[in-house]
Amino acid sequence: MPGARGYFFARPHEHHWASPNMAAFLDRLSEEWAARHPAHPFGLGDISLRNGLAPPVHHTHILGSCVDIYVIHSAGHASSLDDDRVDERHRAAFGAKESDIYEPDYDRERTKELARLICLHLLPDFPMVQFLCDDPEVQAVHEKIRPSKRNDHRDHFHIQLGEAKEARRKK
Repeated sequence: MPGARGYFFARPHEHHWASPNMAAFLDRLSEEWAARHPAHPFGLGDISLRNGLAPPVHHTHILGSCVDIYVIHSAGHASSLDDDRVDERHRAAFGAKESDIYEPDYDRERTKELARLICLHLLPDFPMVQFLCDDPEVQAVHEKIRPSKRNDHRDHFHIQLGEAKEARRKK
């Protein structure tokens, strides 16, 4: 994934290989989010490795169809630079512990707005298989948003897309 307005890389670049459908989804999301909140980009987490395999500890992130999108930090965050210290900058931005729904620097209102943008504006064009987030207030935004089984999605959304509508029509 090349860098774009609206998000910063919160994980190493080799973890950002996306399917064409996911890349189109993230391009649209980042452009629409940047137009609304240029000073509060979202953190783009793991997608998959270039060979389509999952990054470490993300067994579902295969073939570029899943993405982690970090919750919004109240102070905003500048886009990450293209170097090997992405994880270090992410920890610096979010503190030793990543910002999550129980931390004072969590921007719940902007995070809910991001979830609303995903569900209400992008869902019609991008079929969603799964949307996990462990904040009950974010879950209330749309019926597609569910809690995770292990309560391990307090600091990010986990989104899995299905096939693009065009690809399904060709079958």
